Amino acid sequence: MISSSCSHFIFTEEFKQVITDAASDAKRILRQVAFNAQSPDHPLIWNIKETHYLKCAILQVL
Repeated sequence: MISSSCSHFIFTEEFKQVITDAASDAKRILRQVAFNAQSPDHPLIWNIKETHYLKCAILQVL
């Protein structure tokens, strides 16, 4: 399963929690294959939260 977000309004932990809650509702277990943020051409600036906008989870549904 691949899930991604390109919004700075949802932070990484919230993004992961939404996916976790959905898996729980579906009675499924998820195994993380990869979790990525944006590529180097969209750098993260640690003290500007809006730059942490791209998130992508690649998961195996068990």
